[in-house]
Amino acid sequence: MTEDRVRRSELRDNLCDQLGSTVTEMLLDYMPSADWTDNIDRQFVHVERRFLEIDRRFELIDQRFEQIDRRFDEIDRRFVEIDRRFAEIDRRFELIDQRFDEINRRFELIDQRFEQIDQRLDRLEARVGRLETAMEKLIESQRTWIRWMISATVASALAAVGAIVSLAVSAM
Repeated sequence: MTEDRVRRSELRDNLCDQLGSTVTEMLLDYMPSADWTDNIDRQFVHVERRFLEIDRRFELIDQRFEQIDRRFDEIDRRFVEIDRRFAEIDRRFELIDQRFDEINRRFELIDQRFEQIDQRLDRLEARVGRLETAMEKLIESQRTWIRWMISATVASALAAVGAIVSLAVSAM
């Protein structure tokens, strides 16, 4: 109780200086007793403790969120690394695709050249066939000519021998 009176007198002095004595007296009349204010103070202390406990829980939750945030940062870093690797693989596939396109282009050129060579070989085979036929005809005509020449030579040789024999017979 004495603390209550000391407090009231301190409040009265402070309020008197600021508001004037009449207003201060009116306020002090309506001011609650020390027990009541102690009870309210205890409730405020209790509420303050609960707020501190809630703040502590929020700190723990905040720490958990920071851990989760760090994990997400790590996952994000891993995804960035995977994305970089995929980009590198895509770049390599693009180079391989370009090389296959170049190889395909070369195969197309080789195929065109092969077709040209094949067409030339077909023409050469046809020409060789015509030449073989012409050679066979030429050989046959040469054989015929040689036979004719041999028969003509034999006939003229026989005619000459016959003439010589007839000259020899007549000379005898």
